[in-house]
Amino acid sequence: MNATLSKALVALVPAGILFVGSVLLFLRERTLGSFLQPLGAGCLVVVILTHVFEALHLLPWMQWGSNHSVGHYLDLGSAVLHAVSYWVLASCAYQAPRIMCRRIVQRVVTDAPDR
Repeated sequence: MNATLSKALVALVPAGILFVGSVLLFLRERTLGSFLQPLGAGCLVVVILTHVFEALHLLPWMQWGSNHSVGHYLDLGSAVLHAVSYWVLASCAYQAPRIMCRRIVQRVVTDAPDR
């Protein structure tokens, strides 16, 4: 087992727990923060899975580890989306009033009428 694979598998456990917990939170309470958490955690899981695939040499046509390849841009895009979603979560969901966030999520995610 190489170092990349062992590091990725170790990182996959807490990231998976974070993803499952954030999905359960979103199912229980539909706010902007609880919507952005599974989005960011899912992107983090994708970043870790790209490293697992690179270490196991799965999907070689994606040219894992090469610059300007599909695998490189999948990894980079997921990392950026993860960082942006957590930045929006920190700046909007915890600073804005919760009722405002609920209205945004209702319109965007559920299309439910305002209460």
